[in-house]
Amino acid sequence: MAVGFLVMRAVGSSAHPPDPASLQPPDPQREAEARGRLKHPSVVLGTDQREVVETTIRSVCRYRGWTLHAVNCRSNHVHVVLSAPVVTPARVMNQFNLVFAQS
Repeated sequence: MAVGFLVMRAVGSSAHPPDPASLQPPDPQREAEARGRLKHPSVVLGTDQREVVETTIRSVCRYRGWTLHAVNCRSNHVHVVLSAPVVTPARVMNQFNLVFAQS
Protein backbone atom coordinates (compact mmCIF):
# COMPACT_ATOMS: atom_id res chain seq x y z
CA MET A 1 0.00 0.00 0.00
CA ALA A 2 1.40 3.39 -0.98
CA VAL A 3 0.96 6.17 1.53
CA GLY A 4 0.90 9.72 0.22
CA PHE A 5 1.41 12.57 2.61
CA LEU A 6 0.37 15.76 0.92
CA VAL A 7 1.06 18.54 3.36
CA MET A 8 1.54 22.27 3.00
CA ARG A 9 2.23 24.49 5.98
CA ALA A 10 2.81 28.20 6.23
CA VAL A 11 5.84 29.17 8.28
CA GLY A 12 4.92 30.21 11.80
CA SER A 13 1.40 28.82 11.63
CA SER A 14 1.89 26.27 14.40
CA ALA A 15 1.82 26.73 18.15
CA HIS A 16 5.56 25.99 18.10
CA PRO A 17 7.25 28.48 15.77
CA PRO A 18 10.39 27.33 13.95
CA ASP A 19 13.82 28.12 15.32
CA PRO A 20 14.65 31.63 14.00
CA ALA A 21 18.23 30.50 13.31
CA SER A 22 16.88 28.02 10.72
CA LEU A 23 14.92 30.63 8.75
CA GLN A 24 16.31 32.51 5.79
CA PRO A 25 15.63 36.24 5.57
CA PRO A 26 13.07 37.34 2.96
CA ASP A 27 14.49 37.77 -0.54
CA PRO A 28 12.48 40.47 -2.34
CA GLN A 29 14.00 39.57 -5.72
CA ARG A 30 13.03 35.87 -5.44
CA GLU A 31 9.54 36.84 -4.26
CA ALA A 32 9.10 39.22 -7.21
CA GLU A 33 10.30 36.54 -9.64
CA ALA A 34 7.92 33.98 -8.14
CA ARG A 35 4.99 36.39 -8.32
CA GLY A 36 5.90 37.10 -11.95
CA ARG A 37 5.53 33.38 -12.75
CA LEU A 38 1.99 33.21 -11.35
CA LYS A 39 -0.54 32.49 -14.08
CA HIS A 40 -3.49 33.76 -12.01
CA PRO A 41 -3.95 36.10 -9.05
CA SER A 42 -3.71 34.59 -5.57
CA VAL A 43 -6.93 33.21 -4.12
CA VAL A 44 -8.15 33.52 -0.55
CA LEU A 45 -10.90 31.06 0.37
CA GLY A 46 -13.74 31.98 2.69
CA THR A 47 -15.41 29.61 5.18
CA ASP A 48 -18.02 28.32 2.70
CA GLN A 49 -15.39 27.76 0.01
CA ARG A 50 -13.14 25.87 2.43
CA GLU A 51 -16.05 23.59 3.34
CA VAL A 52 -16.63 22.85 -0.37
CA VAL A 53 -12.94 21.99 -0.82
CA GLU A 54 -12.97 19.62 2.17
CA THR A 55 -16.22 17.98 1.03
CA THR A 56 -14.84 17.53 -2.48
CA ILE A 57 -11.63 15.96 -1.17
CA ARG A 58 -13.69 13.53 0.94
CA SER A 59 -15.81 12.65 -2.11
CA VAL A 60 -12.78 12.05 -4.34
CA CYS A 61 -11.21 9.78 -1.70
CA ARG A 62 -14.44 7.83 -1.28
CA TYR A 63 -14.88 7.47 -5.08
CA ARG A 64 -11.25 6.38 -5.62
CA GLY A 65 -11.23 4.00 -2.63
CA TRP A 66 -8.53 5.99 -0.83
CA THR A 67 -8.41 6.23 2.95
CA LEU A 68 -8.55 9.84 4.10
CA HIS A 69 -6.75 10.25 7.42
CA ALA A 70 -6.95 14.04 7.72
CA VAL A 71 -8.02 17.09 5.73
CA ASN A 72 -7.84 20.74 6.71
CA CYS A 73 -8.46 23.51 4.23
CA ARG A 74 -7.03 26.90 5.13
CA SER A 75 -7.58 30.25 3.43
CA ASN A 76 -4.71 29.78 0.97
CA HIS A 77 -3.68 26.10 1.11
CA VAL A 78 -4.90 22.66 2.12
CA HIS A 79 -3.48 19.84 4.23
CA VAL A 80 -4.38 16.29 3.15
CA VAL A 81 -3.09 13.00 4.55
CA LEU A 82 -4.34 9.85 2.82
CA SER A 83 -3.50 6.28 1.90
CA ALA A 84 -3.87 5.34 -1.76
CA PRO A 85 -3.13 1.69 -2.59
CA VAL A 86 -1.10 1.16 -5.75
CA VAL A 87 -1.19 4.85 -6.64
CA THR A 88 1.77 7.23 -6.75
CA PRO A 89 1.62 10.59 -4.97
CA ALA A 90 1.86 12.26 -8.39
CA ARG A 91 -1.27 10.39 -9.53
CA VAL A 92 -3.12 11.47 -6.38
CA MET A 93 -2.22 15.11 -7.00
CA ASN A 94 -3.23 14.75 -10.64
CA GLN A 95 -6.68 13.45 -9.65
CA PHE A 96 -7.25 16.36 -7.26
CA ASN A 97 -6.00 18.85 -9.86
CA LEU A 98 -8.42 17.45 -12.45
CA VAL A 99 -11.37 17.69 -10.07
CA PHE A 100 -10.61 21.24 -8.95
CA ALA A 101 -9.82 22.44 -12.48
CA GLN A 102 -13.38 21.54 -13.45
CA SER A 103 -14.88 23.53 -10.59
